[in-house]
Amino acid sequence: MRFDKFLLMAAVAAFAAVSCDKANNGTDPSESVAGTYSGYSTAEFQYSPDPMVSDGQTLTITSTGEGLVSVSYVSDTWGKFTVNDAKVSESGDDFSIKGEGSTLMGMQPGSEQEYPCTFTGTVSGDKTDFSFVFDVPGVMGGLKISVLPGTAPSTEK
Repeated sequence: MRFDKFLLMAAVAAFAAVSCDKANNGTDPSESVAGTYSGYSTAEFQYSPDPMVSDGQTLTITSTGEGLVSVSYVSDTWGKFTVNDAKVSESGDDFSIKGEGSTLMGMQPGSEQEYPCTFTGTVSGDKTDFSFVFDVPGVMGGLKISVLPGTAPSTEK
């Protein structure tokens, strides 16, 4: 009888060991989106009818583990954006990122101020398509900066 109980317990333990959820046997989604993303940015705010466009922009995402990332973006026009502990979620082959952080910006060197910002992003599974958006409500009536892949579209009319 003891041997039968042992076999039953061994079978239950083996089943429990192999039946784990995706989070335990899959890749941490934060590692899937970690990397350097290059493209262009658009800046929209209420005082300009057309977005300001900047080419040659780079945004870096660093995995901090357990589905969290740090996001860093330095714009030659808008300053430095930092978002720590942004949450990464997976939906099919795509990933979504959401978090809150801050930006340090000013009109002249030495006059920088810190402003809160929110961050949202989407990244395709192969990292070729992405969209990152920083919303800074306390600047210029609401500033929205998007970082997108590729080169800036022509603004000539």
